[in-house]
Amino acid sequence: MDANLERLEDGEGTGLVQKRQGEESSKNGGLAWEEEKEEIPSGFSYNITSYGADYTVDGIVRRFQQNDIFVPDFQRRPVWKWPQSSRFIESLLLGLPVPGIFLYKEKDSERMQIVDGQQRILSLEKFYSGGEESRKCKLKGDHEHFRNQSYKDLTPESRRKLDNSILHATIFEQRSPENNCNSIYEVFGRINTGGTLLHSQEVRSCLYYGKLSRWLREFNSQNKEWRRFLNNSSSDSHGEELILRIIALKQNLDDYNYPLKHFLNAFMESKRNPSQQWLDSIEQWIHCISKFAGRNIDKEIFFRNHRVVPVIAEAILIGIWNRIEELKGNDISEFNFSKPEILQDSAARLLKDPGFQKLTKNKTTSLEAVRGRIEKATAAFKEVV
Repeated sequence: MDANLERLEDGEGTGLVQKRQGEESSKNGGLAWEEEKEEIPSGFSYNITSYGADYTVDGIVRRFQQNDIFVPDFQRRPVWKWPQSSRFIESLLLGLPVPGIFLYKEKDSERMQIVDGQQRILSLEKFYSGGEESRKCKLKGDHEHFRNQSYKDLTPESRRKLDNSILHATIFEQRSPENNCNSIYEVFGRINTGGTLLHSQEVRSCLYYGKLSRWLREFNSQNKEWRRFLNNSSSDSHGEELILRIIALKQNLDDYNYPLKHFLNAFMESKRNPSQQWLDSIEQWIHCISKFAGRNIDKEIFFRNHRVVPVIAEAILIGIWNRIEELKGNDISEFNFSKPEILQDSAARLLKDPGFQKLTKNKTTSLEAVRGRIEKATAAFKEVV
């Protein structure tokens, strides 16, 4: 494979670009995240179909333009500059082998989500579509024969060669069980281009994209009180997952089962396209509790070495939510703690509680730990409201 192409592939999607961004974010006080490793529970059995398909380039472009192959509404963003796109297209014109793409086939619609290969497909679509971007999308010409040529400028022979070039696709779909996509989730979580795995919430947002996933992204990036609570760190999927954990554990704690990632999958699937009334209520609550916590509790309670500790953050925020909710007839938009000055002291005492410490350090996603720390956090703020 072309060495230059290998380097540019390292920058696609979940590769070195994101890794470097993560390292820079951590150095600059950005939100980082340490996920507890969860094993797949014994007794699970899946039936997954995966197969290869060879698509011509013009076939891929046509399917993308028809939205039969599409970029799901989740965290991954375009990262290639046009010189990288140009090098990829020229590799096809020169007959060089290029990496394949990875697609997830939706059961009902037969449409396919792009899981890996977004940069390649977007580059081809931009080159083929021309239009107002045609002057910007001319080949840079690592090979002199193609320099400064758009798709329309190519000779008929070169156009046919590009049209008929093959992109290999690996297509996955889950046959059973029918009530969840956890097996596909496990596969997606291990897809690797350049050494960095997809984060759990990126995978989840891909599989269960809809109104909830869009709201999570918008709220996480735009709500000022939530950004203040996160210390104004960079907006990424880790913040989205923390919001999801808070909502899911608050509303479905009685139904919680290990592992946490499957619990969150099930919740996000069930609330994939909720009512606007439900979303408005959730938004008001998350805004409210993050406002009280962000303005009255020291950041050191929630952060360690610029890393948010999700088990502590979720417990305290849900504890505050539970206490406020007990006040009958209270308008949370106007709510103020009767004793905000002791909110910090209550949180600090909770953190020193040996029982709470145990529940936030060992087997933190077990049923006992999840329920136990939320109960302790709720009790800790009983004198505040």
